[in-house]
Amino acid sequence: MRNAANSPKILPCWEETCGAIAIGQYVLILGAAVWQHGKPSTTLLRRTLCALDIANETGALLICTGGVGRHPPSEAEVAAQIAVDRGFSEERILLDRTSISTIENLRNAQDLILADSTVIIVTDKFHSRRALMLAKEVGMKATIAVPDSRYPKSRMRVYVRGWLREIAAITAVLARRCLLKVEKV
Repeated sequence: MRNAANSPKILPCWEETCGAIAIGQYVLILGAAVWQHGKPSTTLLRRTLCALDIANETGALLICTGGVGRHPPSEAEVAAQIAVDRGFSEERILLDRTSISTIENLRNAQDLILADSTVIIVTDKFHSRRALMLAKEVGMKATIAVPDSRYPKSRMRVYVRGWLREIAAITAVLARRCLLKVEKV
């Protein structure tokens, strides 16, 4: 068993969705790019390795998400292959090969899990707030795990682009929520 210093960082988040969740029954990898010839991006590799560590430690099932982007195969299939290549049992892997956005990742994953299950979502820090907001929106009991320094790092421009994209994406989520509230009135 790892000590807290070596475990993936669990971010503080909204009480309604985090609270006392300590161990998820599922570990969900949010998809990331696949490069030519089916090579995982550093982001996908980092998320997958972190998720594998958590799933191996907790006995949770692994949910790999993500459809085909610029290059085949699907992000989910590449993540699953990384897991299998590292000895993770195929019987403990669930796949969503069709989603092309974070909200689709979460909606499709919600269809794969048992009711009232807990999920640990593995993504990068810049993506964590929106992922948790959207998980709450689809009714998922979730917390976030962020890969720490033990996992492969992307170039700085990937992080900068990610943070900038998330500012726009969170703004869009919040605007959509406001519009939905106005329509209900």
